[in-house]
Amino acid sequence: MIALDYSNTSLKVAETGFELAKIMNAEICLVHAIPDISYYSTEYSPLAGLEDFSPADSFKTMAEQESEARMFLTAVAKHLGDKYIKIKVVEGAYYETLLEYASEYDADLIVMGSRGQHGLDRLIMGDIVSKVIQHAQTRVLIVPADKTYLQQIISRANANQHV
Repeated sequence: MIALDYSNTSLKVAETGFELAKIMNAEICLVHAIPDISYYSTEYSPLAGLEDFSPADSFKTMAEQESEARMFLTAVAKHLGDKYIKIKVVEGAYYETLLEYASEYDADLIVMGSRGQHGLDRLIMGDIVSKVIQHAQTRVLIVPADKTYLQQIISRANANQHV
């Protein structure tokens, strides 16, 4: 299972997971988690005294988010060039939903990237990667953004034919 977000490292994560899956002759599922936006309520409008701004105006509907995520995953699968890659969009709290789907999918390995969240992003979203590592019932491979390191991992895996 390859968990992808919309970050700049997602394609590297997908390519690394794909290369490992090919070496191991494993099935691949690309997964994207979208949060439940129902907690963004319009009853608090106007926000900060701004009469023309409603929180709901700035968020896409769940159907729009799901459609966008499916298009993203389909584009990544097409880029990887394997028509047998499965895609799945899950809804809910990021790390919990990813772990639930990994269990449902019976994943042998979860591949995800580390964006290195800092500041407000980390405070709001938490460190998703750390939570997945702490709570996963299966192995987790974290793909760093450093392309040189990724190439070394794939080269070693190809040389050894196992990970």
